Amino acid sequence: RQWPRLCAVIELDELPTDPRFADNDARVRHRDQLRPIIAEQFLTADSAHWLRLLDEAGVPCGPVNDVLAAFDQPQAVARGMRVSVDHPVLGPMPQIGLPYKLSATPASIRSAPPLLGEHSAEILA
Repeated sequence: RQWPRLCAVIELDELPTDPRFADNDARVRHRDQLRPIIAEQFLTADSAHWLRLLDEAGVPCGPVNDVLAAFDQPQAVARGMRVSVDHPVLGPMPQIGLPYKLSATPASIRSAPPLLGEHSAEILA
């Protein structure tokens, strides 16, 4: 059901009736032909445009975020997934926060990544 809706949104109404793309098995077998057709259409507008139209049409979709965009997502902000630590050479340094949150034994990032060889003597001892 999603394939015809996707095709309608991206204005490629002929694809669902094309025997090469009529069902999932055919689309997989002809993927090398299908991908450039769809990609060319998606290049005609930005992702916000397509996400809005696909969502309105009931086609499951979501953005593929780069690292900075992922950190700006409300869920990542609410979970404290970006933390800053003071690095002895670089100064304040953003780090990925801990993905687990334990109420009885909360964990935290308390130090920056070590400098090259910084703990060698301790480890070798």
